[in-house]
Amino acid sequence: MLTFSLGIVYGQESLEIYKKTDTVPKVVYKVLDDRAHTTIEIQGKDYLDDIVPTLKAEGINSIGHSTEKKALVVELKPGYKPVLINLSTLKNKYTNVKSERVLFKIDDRVVQQNPG
Repeated sequence: MLTFSLGIVYGQESLEIYKKTDTVPKVVYKVLDDRAHTTIEIQGKDYLDDIVPTLKAEGINSIGHSTEKKALVVELKPGYKPVLINLSTLKNKYTNVKSERVLFKIDDRVVQQNPG
């Protein structure tokens, strides 16, 4: 006779976050820096990989790598000059948000670097 049973073994924790009977919301803190970041060098300056979606594909001449810096090197076409500003400057210039406690989200991804 074969018996199969599922249950919590002594010493294990349930991964269940919410229960149907909960009346108070639970706060779950996620470690924001859980993914590896790649360094991107553009025009001699280093950026994190969050900048890549802001570049236009037609403005990129070539992409290589630097083993010394452990970074991807993006060479832009001569006429392409992307406007790269940090998020704090963007917030101050284009919004009326005065708080220093701001979460930035680009393409449904929380920006995990210092906004500058």
